[in-house]
Amino acid sequence: MDEKLLILHIDDEIGTLKLWDMMLQRYGYGGTLHTNSARDGLAIAFEQRPHLILLDTMIPDLDGFEICKRLRADERTRSAVILFVSIYMFGERVQRAAECGADASYSMPLLPADVRALMATWAPIALERRHAESPIIGGNPTNTQ
Repeated sequence: MDEKLLILHIDDEIGTLKLWDMMLQRYGYGGTLHTNSARDGLAIAFEQRPHLILLDTMIPDLDGFEICKRLRADERTRSAVILFVSIYMFGERVQRAAECGADASYSMPLLPADVRALMATWAPIALERRHAESPIIGGNPTNTQ
């Protein structure tokens, strides 16, 4: 697959965004968009259609669970891999993440080796999902039956 992985990271903590950006670039994942606003994150996701979305649970203008629901409800972002990465990812939050459609949840802090393993696992899945989407956009597929 020659397609470059596009990542969107939505987190209200600027320091977290910078740290993740640094680690992702270090491991060869340079196509990262990030924002500290939930509403901007949704707009970016719907416009750019990232393959993989990293999401915090607590964002002031809209919580991560609601963002996840909206991403899953929209055909432009439905197939994206959505990973919750949050210091608050424990207990009922893990269940809520699964219920709103997240692919996985990770509790921070994560070591650089953990980030590398996380990306090695999810990056190929994210690219494969995009390739599995119907190549027909806005048209009518031919009925082969």
